[in-house]
Amino acid sequence: MSLRTLLAAIALPAALVGEGPPKPATLLSVGDVAPPLEIATWVKGDAVREMERGRIYVIDFWYTWCGPCVAGMPHMTSVQSRHAKDGVVVLGVTSEDRFGSTLESIRALVEKKGDAVAYSIGVDAANPGGTAHLGVFSGQTVSRYLAGAGIQSVPCAFVVDRDGRIAWIGHPLSVDEPLAAIASGRWDLPARAAEYRSIRDAEPKLARLAELAKKGEREAVVSLARELADGPLARNARGLQAIGEALVAAKVDSAPDLAFALDVATRAVDLTASGDPGMLSTLARVRARRGEIDLAITTQKRAVEISEGEARAAQEGELRKLEALRGGR
Repeated sequence: MSLRTLLAAIALPAALVGEGPPKPATLLSVGDVAPPLEIATWVKGDAVREMERGRIYVIDFWYTWCGPCVAGMPHMTSVQSRHAKDGVVVLGVTSEDRFGSTLESIRALVEKKGDAVAYSIGVDAANPGGTAHLGVFSGQTVSRYLAGAGIQSVPCAFVVDRDGRIAWIGHPLSVDEPLAAIASGRWDLPARAAEYRSIRDAEPKLARLAELAKKGEREAVVSLARELADGPLARNARGLQAIGEALVAAKVDSAPDLAFALDVATRAVDLTASGDPGMLSTLARVRARRGEIDLAITTQKRAVEISEGEARAAQEGELRKLEALRGGR
């Protein structure tokens, strides 16, 4: 599979794809002062030159080839509409790259979406020398946020609070609950910063889980998966998705383990409001592993429905595999 096709599908979480280059010595984290924006071109909405104190900013990093990014755009429009009265500003930030994301393709996608994208969309200023985080994510704002925080996959959103500090980092489809608390003043920033650090500290164990799954060490996979899913990754959609994929890859087969896999994959889907094709595809694979082929097909059809372009083609391929399983029964 080409890198472009893999990125388009985003069916596997980064932890199951690879660790990438070393992370910065000090990662940008929840509680830190938010870096400034450096946007070259605003293709929709009001231009934001700098973030004002007293306002809340949701910065959603996305790319034209990223299926879940595009699928989540209507949700971000809803976020902007519901929270405008709270002084919330949603910004969609992307950049040009060698995988088909150009100023022309960005404009075309945003124009095609029409009213489904009713928030500001900015194209990042290019990095001097053309450097790119992980060889993929380019741009000055991208470098400050995604590279600065050691983020390895998109979509990814940062919420900047009224004091100019990063209050939350995560999947944009999971932003509703934290944003409501931030806007109402109920957000305990020190506690959430500690929670976020525990999530990042769990990443080596998540990588270990993927290694154990590849080796087929089922008992070790289940033990570590339960530790992570009941602990630091209990409400982290990408972490739960990675755990679900590991359980499928390890071919767990006992009823309790399959029930656990279903719970984990369902939580990931719920945390992303059933709007991420990759999360839905993981749930479909878990259901297929449980022998629930009809439910798996229904779930995968939803993943296809909310996908576009190469991402849709990848999800249709997964659907055909499931339909073949049903035909072979």
